[in-house]
Amino acid sequence: MKAIATLCKVSSGRGGKKNDNLGALNFAKKDKPAQDNILPELETYFMAQERSLGLNKTQYENFVYLIKRYSYKGTPLQEHMMKEISPKLGLDYEKLSEENADKHTFAYMMVKNHEIFQQGSYNIEILLCLGFLSCQHHDRQSRMDEFWQLINPEINDEVPLEKVIDTLRIFIYLAIVLRLKIEKQRTPDDQNNDAINYLQKLGAQTYSIDEIQDSSVFKLMGMREDQRTEEGKFVNYQELFQFVNPNRCLTPFDIRMNVLQ
Repeated sequence: MKAIATLCKVSSGRGGKKNDNLGALNFAKKDKPAQDNILPELETYFMAQERSLGLNKTQYENFVYLIKRYSYKGTPLQEHMMKEISPKLGLDYEKLSEENADKHTFAYMMVKNHEIFQQGSYNIEILLCLGFLSCQHHDRQSRMDEFWQLINPEINDEVPLEKVIDTLRIFIYLAIVLRLKIEKQRTPDDQNNDAINYLQKLGAQTYSIDEIQDSSVFKLMGMREDQRTEEGKFVNYQELFQFVNPNRCLTPFDIRMNVLQ
C-alpha cells in the first residue's frame, strides 16, 4: 500500500459531545450548501444501507475483542470463524454465506469484497476499519481513543504518520470507492444514478485502495499537497489529532462530505 510522503500540522479541538455512535449526522449545520438539495437525500440513502449491515448495533470495542480473539497471533480469520461470531457482531451470516447468500445484497458486497475477503479468509486490518466506521462508539472521545488503538495496536508511544495515512486511505475506500462499486453492480432497475454521479467525483478509474490518490487523503485531512514536513515522521497521541481532525475523518458521512465536496 503506497504511503504519502509527509504532512504539515493543522489544529483541532479535543472537546466533544456524548452519544457519538451514529457519526456526524448534523448535516444541516454544515457550511457546505446542498447540491440541488440532493445530498441530504443521498446521505439518508447511504446511511440506511450502512445500518442494514447490522454492525451499528455493536460497540466497536466488542467488535475488536471478538475479531482479535479469533485471529490471535496472526491466525487468519476464516469463514467458519466468521460464521460463529457473526451473531455477536450484529451480522446476519445468512447474508454472507458463500452457499446461500444473495451476492447482490449490500451486506454481501460490503463484507465479501476482494479487499476484505480473499481465498477463504478476511483481511483483519480492513475488517477492523470497517468495524470502526460502522459500529457504535460511546462518545467522541472514545472514537478518538479507538482510532489511536486502530492505528497503534501495539500501544507504542508513537506511530509512523504513514500508518495514519494508509488507514485514512482505507476509510476512503470503504466510505466512497466500495460504495460506488456496489452501486454499479446493482441491476439497472435498482441503481441509484444520483448516488453513482456523486460518488464518481473521487475518480471513475479508482477501484482499489492503492489507486486512491494522495490528493484525496490530503483533502480529507483539510490540507494542500504542498503542506509537508520531514519525511518519516512519527506522531504521538496528542500530535495525531493535529493531523486528523475528528470532525472530518472518522465517520463515513464526514469522509464523503470532506472528500467529495
